[in-house]
Order: sequence, then structure tokens, then C-alpha cells
Amino acid sequence: MGMKYRYSEFFSHLYIRSHHTTTHVNKLMPWAPADIDLERWANHIKELQPFVVELDGEIAGYADVQPNGYIDHFFVSGTYSRQGVGTLLMNCIHEEARQAWN
Repeated sequence: MGMKYRYSEFFSHLYIRSHHTTTHVNKLMPWAPADIDLERWANHIKELQPFVVELDGEIAGYADVQPNGYIDHFFVSGTYSRQGVGTLLMNCIHEEARQAWN
């Protein structure tokens, strides 16, 4: 599995799609409103600097860990579930945390 970092528009589309396909309608709007500000979203993603797992040219998932250990985003596309993507992301998070705290 290869790791690459990508910015903004693709992430906003992926995040919205993930919630619209996996979240109950009553819980959807706070997390993925239809009127999302894509510029604000892009800036937020740039600030997070997430780890990104790319498989066959597709983004399979992404996650971040902040300097204080907080994980703001952790997402694996349903297309790539149960293929080790989440494990790989958690391994990256753990390694980042180890390096930050040593």
C-alpha cells in the first residue's frame, strides 16, 4: 500500500460521500451538510495534514493525529474496508505519536 498526501476538493467529496452512504439521516447534517464551504474545508484539511492511503490510484482512507495526540479525522472508504487500510492508518498514527513523544 502506498502513502501519498493530497489536498482539499477530493477530500471534501470523499468525506461527504462517506457520511451520506454510511450515516443515518438524523445524524448526517451536523457532519456532512449539503451546503459545506469547500474553501473552509480545504483549509481545515491542510491544517490537519492527514496520512492518506492510496490504492490503485484511489484514496482508500485518511486520518490525522495532532501534536497533542487528538485524532480529528479517521476515515476508510467502504470500498476498501477489511483490507488493512485502517490498520495501516493506525500504525502511522502510533508511529507519529512515538516520534513526537520521544
